[in-house]
Amino acid sequence: ENLSYFYDFDPTIGLEIQWRDPPEGKQGLRWRTSLLVNNQIETAMSKLPADEHSVGASFLSGTYQTQLLYVRLPVPPSVYDSITTVVTHDHEFSIYPVLFSQGINEQQSMAIKLGDTTLQEKINKENMELFVNYFQSFKQWKAGTKESIGFVDIVDLDTEVGFLVKEIGKSKREKNLEILPRIADLVRSLHGGRLTSCKSAKDRTSMSATWEEVRILTKSHSLPANVARDALSVMRSAGVRRENAYKNILKNRFAFNALQLKLIPEIYRTPKGSGGAQVT
Repeated sequence: ENLSYFYDFDPTIGLEIQWRDPPEGKQGLRWRTSLLVNNQIETAMSKLPADEHSVGASFLSGTYQTQLLYVRLPVPPSVYDSITTVVTHDHEFSIYPVLFSQGINEQQSMAIKLGDTTLQEKINKENMELFVNYFQSFKQWKAGTKESIGFVDIVDLDTEVGFLVKEIGKSKREKNLEILPRIADLVRSLHGGRLTSCKSAKDRTSMSATWEEVRILTKSHSLPANVARDALSVMRSAGVRRENAYKNILKNRFAFNALQLKLIPEIYRTPKGSGGAQVT
């Protein structure tokens, strides 16, 4: 099974409940997908709507109610060749998705002071249980296989999982800065895939992505810890994330106003001169 991890920074206010709560009886939904290569591609394409047949186009279609999702991703010849050397016919594999949520903006501050954060806490506790189940299966698989997936220190991961179980269990009505980054690092260590998003997928998401990049540089590429904050500031002020903002709002700045910058945790704040776009 392949672990996929989704996390978001949206505040836990009442309007969020509709899309967060799955239909009744589907809390345990797991995804199973087929990898189609070579001559199976045309068969799969014939089942798709006509406007999705364009060559070389990426698309995603489907509905949660039907529990069926089509995804097509064009890849370079080198990637395609590497796949077809291993898989020469339909290959089915499981995706094990988990979701963690932690609001960090001014709306989360209001939810903590005046509202209700139990939905967020419920999401994190339920998905931590799912994560622990996956981790136990991973350990059993790792102990019984000779397959190499790179260095994985099970003892360190065990310690980290134990820490997160306790942290999520006691976290209430707060902006907990331990949960999302540590889960992200754990999933990376397990060679899982991850998606990170805030409401617009460009501001808080950019702050999260750059923070993760600095953690990786510090842990795996000998970046001195005493210059990590400087590297983080450079990535946010001069890196590609500002170009991402421009493609979204036609302004080369992040959309944080003065109030938001005051209430967002320091590690997620933009450097001076890179915020203030006032466009979401």
